[in-house]
Amino acid sequence: MTIKDIARISGYGIGTVSRVINNQTGVSDAAREKILRVIEENGFEPNVNAKLLKNVSEIGGGCHHKRKPEYAVCGYSRADTEPACWI
Repeated sequence: MTIKDIARISGYGIGTVSRVINNQTGVSDAAREKILRVIEENGFEPNVNAKLLKNVSEIGGGCHHKRKPEYAVCGYSRADTEPACWI
C-alpha cells in the first residue's frame, strides 16, 4: 500500500494525501476525514525510508543529501555495479 493507492481509493490527489499524512494545513475537514478513514481501513503506514530518500539524489555516479551534503555516504552494492547511498 502506497500513498498513490490511498489517493486512488480516497479519490483525492497525492498532494492532498501527503498533506494529511504530514498533518499540514490546506485540506478540508471532509477530505481529511475521508483520507484518514481510508488510511485506517487499509492499515497504511508511511514508508520512513522513502521519506529519507526524498532528500538524497544521485548525480554523476556520486550521491549527496540535498539539505545536508555531509550526511550522505556513498558506495556500491551488488558486486560494485549499482551506486548506493546511505544517510
